[in-house]
Amino acid sequence: MNRKVLTAASFCLSAFLIVYVVFQLVSFSGTDYVTQTVYSQTVDEQINMDGFIVREETVIPLTASGYLSANYSVGTKVSLGADLGKVYPNRDAAGNRYTIRQLQLKANALSDAKAAADTTDVIKPEDLNQSIRQSVFRLIASRDSGDFSGVEQYKEEIIRYAGQREMVLYPETDYSAQIEELNQQIQTLEALGENSLTSVISTASGYFVDHIDGYEETLSSIDLSSLTISKAKEMISAYTSYQADTSAVKIVTSHKWRYITVLSGSDAEKLRSGSSVSLRFSHVSADVTMTVEKLTRNEETGEYLAVFLGENINEELLSIRFCSATIVVASYTGLKIPKEALRFEEGVRGVYVVVMDKMYFRKIEEIYEAEDYLIAKINEDDADSLRLYDTIIVQGKNLYDQKPL
Repeated sequence: MNRKVLTAASFCLSAFLIVYVVFQLVSFSGTDYVTQTVYSQTVDEQINMDGFIVREETVIPLTASGYLSANYSVGTKVSLGADLGKVYPNRDAAGNRYTIRQLQLKANALSDAKAAADTTDVIKPEDLNQSIRQSVFRLIASRDSGDFSGVEQYKEEIIRYAGQREMVLYPETDYSAQIEELNQQIQTLEALGENSLTSVISTASGYFVDHIDGYEETLSSIDLSSLTISKAKEMISAYTSYQADTSAVKIVTSHKWRYITVLSGSDAEKLRSGSSVSLRFSHVSADVTMTVEKLTRNEETGEYLAVFLGENINEELLSIRFCSATIVVASYTGLKIPKEALRFEEGVRGVYVVVMDKMYFRKIEEIYEAEDYLIAKINEDDADSLRLYDTIIVQGKNLYDQKPL
């Protein structure tokens, strides 16, 4: 084979390789696909809003300035005339008075135990153990309910019964020196002269709150039947922050309360008067079940004044006034699909999936649509439907069913 033949053959081969590479590059540019795996996801359809709480409240001003040592925790139900606590000149004075009470409690309990041991009555240790258990149970129940009015009594009973049991089991036990030491400590603290300035007595029955927020008079007397959307929006926008004022306490006189907000027409259409909904309040740890009491439409703006009725009380709810809330209208669980992956084949909406070396069209059944994705029903029994963990083509050109990859 001469040189000319070899040169021609080499030229033809080079030309073929160039044409083949160009063809492959052009062909590849049309089959450059972006894929992703399909997973299950739960999406909540929500209504987000800002509003304020209306309650029936009675304010009780403190007749002296100082520090209130309350007998009840926030949210505890109290009766008319209940001793809500005592006002001291300052926190240190309240602390000293508390220490005195605890010392007196222990001294009295030990004195009673000593007196009981000096009698001729037969007292069995097992009876004292049972009495201790009962007092402990009452103390725990008092803690859990937030009613601390009986705490000192139960603590005194526990000390007294424990002291008696000690003296029954060990007759040589003598509390005289300990009682004398306690009394000396009491005298030292009482010499400071920091007694309470006044007691705070409840003027109504209801739920105790150890402060006010400044909206009690305005919102307790508000006429919801005449409240306008513009007024409600004005009140909400004017609010800055929660200010706890300890110059007074208050009693919430009803377990019923209301949350007022303004909703758009599209959000209000998702609700129905009289229905039960769950609200998630900011700064409240658990969802709150409420009733949609009223939806009033403004014909000019299309907005709605919404009133939600609640019938449960706790410390967190009593410590908020203006707050954000969210309603979960519905929850949807299904296959999350980006909208850019959607395709149509013969009028049927679906996506293309990659199976081995081909792509296949799989139909979908939409159950929820968001701005840039949708949730499709999980249908594992239908071979023609999209399935969990399928690989879908998100981006690509010239897609068709059973196209080789």
